[in-house]
Amino acid sequence: MAEKSFFAGFYQDPKFIDAMNKNYTTDGIKRSVLALKAHPSFSLTTMKWGEYQPILTPRDKWPGKTYELWQESMLAARDSLAMQTNTQNVSPTDNATPATKCDLADAVIRKCFNSVPPIQIVIAVEVKDAAAANPTAHDLKIEWTTTAGGAPRLNFTMICPYEPPMAKGG
Repeated sequence: MAEKSFFAGFYQDPKFIDAMNKNYTTDGIKRSVLALKAHPSFSLTTMKWGEYQPILTPRDKWPGKTYELWQESMLAARDSLAMQTNTQNVSPTDNATPATKCDLADAVIRKCFNSVPPIQIVIAVEVKDAAAANPTAHDLKIEWTTTAGGAPRLNFTMICPYEPPMAKGG
């Protein structure tokens, strides 16, 4: 079983997952699109994965220390994913293959927020096992499914790097 990485320990918490996923339910994403469109310095057409989160969830609604750590952990994930070649298409209906996994994250998020109606997103966080290939790099799992009503849904899983347990004591 993988040890929790520092950041994944916060982001795997069900309180965090629930706080974020409420923005992306079928109705929640519609409200989120309206909120982002109303924000004076935000563009849905050029948005990048993660940059919208502090706009959609007010600071006082983030559980624990997640708000304070978000920018650092998001940038670390983006940097890690930007170093990895991508071979996956954006979606079953979009044959574009972004160059890097970071580009893929951006493209699938833009697709969800810019579709009419917007596409539901389900966020999850996992941690790599120590024996995984490239265990210290982030990864991404993108899976397209359909809702009970037949609408598309993005299952977006951030895979955090393995971090060895910290030594106890001194």
